Amino acid sequence: MTTPPRGPRPPGGDDPGDEERARRRRTPPPPPLPPLPPPYPPRRTPPQGQQPPPRRYQPPRQQPPPGWPAYPPPPPPPRQQPPRQPPPWRTEGPPPGARRSGPGPTPPPGPPRRVPSRGPVWPGPPPTTPVGPRPGHHHGPEPDWTDATVAYRGLVAPIGEVPRSSSADARNLVRSSRTMAIASLISRLTGFVRTAMIAAAIGAAGRVADAYNTANTLPNIVYELLLGGVLTSVIVPLLVHAQERDGDGGQAYAQRLLSLMTTVLIAATALAVLGAPVLTWLYDIRGDTGQVALANTWARLLLPEIVFYGIGAMLGAVLTARGVFAPPAWAPVLNNIVVIGTAVVFILLPGPAALTTQTITHDQVYTLGIGTTAGIVVQALVLLPALRRARFRWRWRWDWKGTGLGEAGRLGGWVMGYVLVSQVGYALITAVANHAGREAGVGSNVYALASLLFQMPYGVLGVALLTALMPRLSRSAARRDLRSLVADLSLGTRLTVVALVPVSGLMYMLAFPLARVFFAHGATSVSDAAEVGKALAASMIGLVPFAVTMLQIRVFYAVKDAKTPTIVNIAMLAAKLPLALAFAVAAPARDVVALLALANGLSFVVGGFLGTGLLRRQFGPLGLAAQFRVLVRITVATLFGMFVAGLVHAAVTNALGLGQLGSFASIALGAGLGGATIVAVAKAMHIRELDEFLGTVRGRLAK
Repeated sequence: MTTPPRGPRPPGGDDPGDEERARRRRTPPPPPLPPLPPPYPPRRTPPQGQQPPPRRYQPPRQQPPPGWPAYPPPPPPPRQQPPRQPPPWRTEGPPPGARRSGPGPTPPPGPPRRVPSRGPVWPGPPPTTPVGPRPGHHHGPEPDWTDATVAYRGLVAPIGEVPRSSSADARNLVRSSRTMAIASLISRLTGFVRTAMIAAAIGAAGRVADAYNTANTLPNIVYELLLGGVLTSVIVPLLVHAQERDGDGGQAYAQRLLSLMTTVLIAATALAVLGAPVLTWLYDIRGDTGQVALANTWARLLLPEIVFYGIGAMLGAVLTARGVFAPPAWAPVLNNIVVIGTAVVFILLPGPAALTTQTITHDQVYTLGIGTTAGIVVQALVLLPALRRARFRWRWRWDWKGTGLGEAGRLGGWVMGYVLVSQVGYALITAVANHAGREAGVGSNVYALASLLFQMPYGVLGVALLTALMPRLSRSAARRDLRSLVADLSLGTRLTVVALVPVSGLMYMLAFPLARVFFAHGATSVSDAAEVGKALAASMIGLVPFAVTMLQIRVFYAVKDAKTPTIVNIAMLAAKLPLALAFAVAAPARDVVALLALANGLSFVVGGFLGTGLLRRQFGPLGLAAQFRVLVRITVATLFGMFVAGLVHAAVTNALGLGQLGSFASIALGAGLGGATIVAVAKAMHIRELDEFLGTVRGRLAK
């Protein structure tokens, strides 16, 4: 088919081709293309019979390090793979030459290899000595604890784990410590009842009471300084490390440790019982033959408590390492109940009207001695059912050689040095207080009662917080996760400050009514109770530094460093003893005990600053800026609360006097209104740690 010829364009008609050509003429031409690169030179072929030269290895170009801190990208999600089917030829085991499934062989030792999503990995045994950040780290303002970069010797990059949420950590920590705080509070209250009942049975003063208190002090000192806190701080990290390291979850290691410690404690107790007369003589039981004989008899009955103190501390450490906190916290309550019952039986026994070292009967002596020891036995053995619930079985093991228990011995040696330094300080302070007591009647007993009240808030709040925090610190140290270790240290310090700064401020303002309520009974007059209140008020400067120092010591033990706490304790003793001697020489005898309490508190301030410096040198930045901000804010809030509590105390005292009713009303109203003022001011200042603490406790109480 042919196309007809195109006719002429009609007049006035538009041709589409004209418009397209006009548009192209108006459009500027595109820029010219860049010139092509010159061609590569032709490859030269080697002459006939010669080999080409080997290619030189060009290392990959190093990328610049990321900004500090470096957070690695999250790992990709795992791929779903079908289950692997065994080959038809597999019977009892793989044939020769078959590839083994599972983890591969241990790589040879050498420098750490880089893993993109996890940071550096040690191919060989990891180092155990933590050091500060490597040279060239960030030199700007000190970061918060969430940005703390801590490195072990041998690391080439910051630890690449994203820190946990501080709010979640605070809630979990408070929830874990609430039960222990309640148990510690009830234990302290029943302990006060126990002390009152013993005083009602044998008197608050006199040679019989001095003989019993001296004999009961001997095992108690070993427990408080060696087994009650310090040795547990060493044992818990070792048990947690064994859980992370051993295939049986640390069962065999804990059994060997229990067997070894029990054997050592039995031998030490036997030596102590044989040397009971020497021990009582060291505590100034001399002169009166009746008092010496009575003290020696009670010492022989009470010194076996050392074994059960040790067993209870060891079993409590095993439970704590496995995350079981309630039974060790409630066990002392049963001990107090047993001793209270013993005091009731002592009162009901027939005896002389005037109790002296010559008239006390054998039944009374043995009832009080055996009953007091029975309380410690119950406190230790009540933990055995909890061990079974925690799936731990206590078996005697004698294969101690080559099982890693030498590490416990090395750490325990430094702990013994810590105890020795503490004992020297305690003995010298007691001697100075007794010298003042012979002149003015205010001696070591007043100092001991003030120390009892001083320890109460720490025993309720500080010990509960440390017990809940210790497994986390130990587990972070066992996994060489120093970032989490420093984070937990910062969190524990801030929670300690938030909890104890208000308590110390209110106890300072209400020290005198507290002393009257607890001790102004029977043979203790109101004026003697006022001396206890004076010493208590002077010691409040050291409550927060004491708790912070104990937390820092636990961190050193968590990284298996038992040497540094001994050095810190020596420094505190070196600061305390010159002050004590100066006060004894320059101050009036009636004020010496209060000044000794002040010197003791100032020594904890020295220990806190020294421990902070040593921790920062070893671990790097600690988040001190955040801790200081919390300290300043809660201190300002506490000052407002102290002012309100002081006004309330003055008004109640003018209205009701210094009796028991007026003292109790001052404590209730002053602590209530002062505490409410502190909370209100702290909320206005947006102290996050206090909000977390109060919110969690309020939620628990609502349940």
